[in-house]
Amino acid sequence: MNYKRYSLLTILAVVVFVAPTIFINIVVDPQWCFSVTNNFNIAQDGYNERQQKFNFMMSHQNQYDSVLIGSSRSSYIPSTSIGSKAVN
Repeated sequence: MNYKRYSLLTILAVVVFVAPTIFINIVVDPQWCFSVTNNFNIAQDGYNERQQKFNFMMSHQNQYDSVLIGSSRSSYIPSTSIGSKAVN
């Protein structure tokens, strides 16, 4: 086997094994790194909740005007239920 054929087979093997992994990570998006929304990534098990929320905020570009400080129980409050009220 010459070096051109070996190089081509090596590159092909890497693509065959790595491309599906990249594709599945983009489609499922387990850490909310991308703004892809589909039926596969609607409900996900959280394993690093702070990182997931940070990734979600960075990928969706919403405007936030407040910070909620509290225990970990406060993370279960949906952000849509927290109203913003102007303080004078």
